[in-house]
Amino acid sequence: MSAAARLRPATQDDVPLITQLIQELAEYEKLAHTCVADDTSVRENLFGDRPAAEVVLAFIGDEPAGFALYYENYSTHLSRRGMHLEDLYVREHLRGKGDRKVAALPPHVRRCRAGLRADGVGGSSME
Repeated sequence: MSAAARLRPATQDDVPLITQLIQELAEYEKLAHTCVADDTSVRENLFGDRPAAEVVLAFIGDEPAGFALYYENYSTHLSRRGMHLEDLYVREHLRGKGDRKVAALPPHVRRCRAGLRADGVGGSSME
């Protein structure tokens, strides 16, 4: 039987975890030598005055299992908002261990955007 997984929007308190997961992803992709992410840059870019992206964290039980980093974009041809999923990472030792909630990530992200962002600022719904 698979463990219960849960997803939640990241907050500023999660910056050290987000940085660690970004560095793990870089290692996994064999690009650690190019990764310059640190707590300062992650805090500034994700929780500063103009957040560049948002993060949803995944947990299996109480253990951090991974993250998704996404940002809004805009299609001039379709004249509508969109969302770009930049990274989706699950720690190797936890892959296949959850209850497959990661498959629900895109709708979860849309629900987060329709409500409040992690920093408490009202979001807009995405189609």
